[in-house]
Amino acid sequence: MVFVCYRAVIILKLNLLFDMKKNMLLLIAFCCCYQTMTWAQAPTITANQNPLVGSYADLYTAPVGSVATPGAGGANLTWDFSNFSLNTPNKLEFQNASETPYAATFPNTIAAYYRDGLQLPSAKLGYEFFSTAGNMLTKKGIANVLNVVVNYNDPKKVLTYPFTFGSNFTDDFSATYTVQGATVSEQGTVSVSADGYGTLILPFGTVQNVLRVHTTETYTQTIPGFPNPLNYVTHTYNWYRPDWAFPVISITTETVDVSPQTVTTAFFVNYNPTNVGTPTIDNSNNSLSVYPNPATTTTNVQFDLPTLAHAQLAIYNAVGQLVSSDFDATTVGKQNIVVDCSQYPRGVYTIVLTTAEGQTQTQRLIVQ
Repeated sequence: MVFVCYRAVIILKLNLLFDMKKNMLLLIAFCCCYQTMTWAQAPTITANQNPLVGSYADLYTAPVGSVATPGAGGANLTWDFSNFSLNTPNKLEFQNASETPYAATFPNTIAAYYRDGLQLPSAKLGYEFFSTAGNMLTKKGIANVLNVVVNYNDPKKVLTYPFTFGSNFTDDFSATYTVQGATVSEQGTVSVSADGYGTLILPFGTVQNVLRVHTTETYTQTIPGFPNPLNYVTHTYNWYRPDWAFPVISITTETVDVSPQTVTTAFFVNYNPTNVGTPTIDNSNNSLSVYPNPATTTTNVQFDLPTLAHAQLAIYNAVGQLVSSDFDATTVGKQNIVVDCSQYPRGVYTIVLTTAEGQTQTQRLIVQ
């Protein structure tokens, strides 16, 4: 009897030890999982993504046929678009809508306008108008060079904030507008979801901590004289980094049921890093020149300082990261700085010359 009781006590103690060990293992496993979740936390984009008046960027479109598929969604992924080639850029600039010919149609909005790489005032390709009210980004309408103005009766929601992996929403939109005297009606639904995060590998370098946002637009256009409405399905994948005001890269596929046909387009964004700070950009008397350009091994950066002045020369890659700041001196006269770019990844760079007076001059450098 004593032996049985003693044995029962031993078994009880062993069970307690086993339970303690099991609980300890569970605690260790939980801590490991918690650390993993902390290290792999998805980025969150906020209203900092909204466009700012005065900011601008170069949009480098990928040639037709070179556009890759956007790839799968998920956590901690790497999307490799390093093989994309780049065409001549278009300009994307943001200004107050009150400064455009469409101020009365789109009050209290920000206008994004696109023009070709020549940067001529007459070369505008069109406007898009956005509202940043209500902790969201909403598209109010568009206007193009053919004087077609689309003013959404029910605006199109682009993003809501905060937005992170797993966030999603659905929104309806509609518009009625005139094209060459014909009244066109358009109505549809937009579904937006953050379906992945991770790292981008691009022609100009690697960008980490990006959130991929997948937007699906399904809409119908009714046009007088057409026997049937036109039905569109558009898939757009935008990769955002939390501290940038534009997508880093965008890939769009649009299908219309007329043929049917599918068109895929993509663009990279090259930001001017001086957008973020306060220097005054004055390229009207730009003495900054770069040759050879494009370059493969070295390039010469030349500029003229008419009077004794302190000057700094910085080179930024296309994602706004500083890659070189070798020149920082007080000098006068013509300067020639030889830049070794043999170790730079191929892509587009921005060379920024800043003087003590706060004047900033910029030039683009293409490394092949």
